[in-house]
Amino acid sequence: LKRTFPIFLILFGVFGVPQDVIQTSGQVPAIKVGDRAPEIKLEKLLQAPSGVNTSTELTGKVVVLEFWATWCLPCIPAIKHLNEVAEKFQEKPVRFIAITDEQDESLIQKFLNEQPIKGWVGLDTDNSVFSAYRPGGRPHTVLLGLDGKIAAITYARNVTPQVIEDLLNGKPISLPLKPLGGTDVSELPKPRSELFEVVIQPSTGSGELYGGLLNAPGRIESDGLPLRVAIF
Repeated sequence: LKRTFPIFLILFGVFGVPQDVIQTSGQVPAIKVGDRAPEIKLEKLLQAPSGVNTSTELTGKVVVLEFWATWCLPCIPAIKHLNEVAEKFQEKPVRFIAITDEQDESLIQKFLNEQPIKGWVGLDTDNSVFSAYRPGGRPHTVLLGLDGKIAAITYARNVTPQVIEDLLNGKPISLPLKPLGGTDVSELPKPRSELFEVVIQPSTGSGELYGGLLNAPGRIESDGLPLRVAIF
């Protein structure tokens, strides 16, 4: 007698990179250090005051923009590093905004429950901010000075408390430039032979995902489905 047990399944590629991460070599960056920062209009802001206007709220502040995604493995160490930096500037005119072009708010919230982000989380559902800043490979960090100009286009690991202090004091900074389309994999584990990782947990028995299947870029989740149905 065969028995089928409901399971909660998460299947994601360990080293696969979605196609939208890849940049063509002929593409020209939209911005460069010293340029006036393009306006940041986000359709949805999580962890921000209700009705906040980014255009006025960011004026006269140091702004740390982190372009990320829930499927982006190198984004995890970048987020953790920026969280540590953000903790030191909670009472200062510094705004940390993590921006994703994903539209599934429930998926993003689930990610935040597992990996908190210190700061606002912006959903660029119409791709206007991504089009203006053209981050290419993620994670991608852009620093804006008090004057509203691009102060650095770099990796999160280069953003230290001293860098933020220098920007607050109006001092020029010089950080390594992130290559167009580059992805920071320096803190990822060394590659293994496996292409995928499967996580199987007891089923929740309820919830929005129960009995269904979520197929997001680089990640598949199901709850309450037989394993053969969820994978195939």
